Amino acid sequence: MTAASKEKMIGVIVCVLLFCFVSIANAQEKITDKTLMSLDSEVKGYLDKGDINNAGTKILDAYEKAAKDKGSLSPAATKNLSDTLLKMGEAVHKRDGADKAKAWLEKAIEMDNKNDEAHMLLGWTYFEKKDFDKSLSFFKAANAVNPSAKSYQLMAVTYFQSKAYQKALEACDAGIKRHPTAEVASAMLNIRAMSNLMLGNQDKAKNDYLTAINKDPDN
Repeated sequence: MTAASKEKMIGVIVCVLLFCFVSIANAQEKITDKTLMSLDSEVKGYLDKGDINNAGTKILDAYEKAAKDKGSLSPAATKNLSDTLLKMGEAVHKRDGADKAKAWLEKAIEMDNKNDEAHMLLGWTYFEKKDFDKSLSFFKAANAVNPSAKSYQLMAVTYFQSKAYQKALEACDAGIKRHPTAEVASAMLNIRAMSNLMLGNQDKAKNDYLTAINKDPDN
């Protein structure tokens, strides 16, 4: 065998070995429903202990693998991951504030665009920064998925802060029809009262204030 033939054969062998190595590595990196659920469970364990740093490391690894193979995962698995990312976002928001939480909440929505709680909390992070247009877009997205009293309440307070008082009234009216808890109902009645006051409807404002007190005296 000539030197050239030997070099060619060595080159072919190296290519085959590299291909096998890459294939094995890719197979190891792929995530399944079972492994994703297991990682989720570990993350929740860390969060329950208040260990946000280790929870973040684990869930980021799970997210990156799931993002690559999302099409092969079941809706239940990606929904579960989205819920865990939301919990991570909640923990980070509580500890580090709005800016640090945003990335986790965006990942939660990427995994499950119907996660209305993630939309609402992400909207709230923008509300805290007084970016009312951005916050409203997320509250509306949450409302489109689940027209809950909470989403209407958040829309109402954002409209009020934006001085869109008539829209705030309409959001309150819609939210109250969703049979909210006494606390949420009282909060919306207070927003409606303030909106009526700003629109010059003093009698309606007074009635709303009194009704709010009756609903929840502590609010």
